[in-house]
Amino acid sequence: MCLEQKYRDLSRTATTKSLGEDYFMMAGKTSGEGRFFEKDVKMGDYWIYIRVEFPQPFAPYIDTLLQYVKNYGTTM
Repeated sequence: MCLEQKYRDLSRTATTKSLGEDYFMMAGKTSGEGRFFEKDVKMGDYWIYIRVEFPQPFAPYIDTLLQYVKNYGTTM
């Protein structure tokens, strides 16, 4: 699957999203007070991704991790 197609398919429920040359990120709401963050990086023929789902009240506790993940691979 190409980067643009995967980005388009997965970002339908996202409230925040960004697309780079070989990666994309998105964040948004799941059901109830749930939130998610996802980053996908395409390396050759492979996708490497992380998706984190969490209750909104826990957001301050995982923000440091998400900042690291957001910056990973954007300068490669």
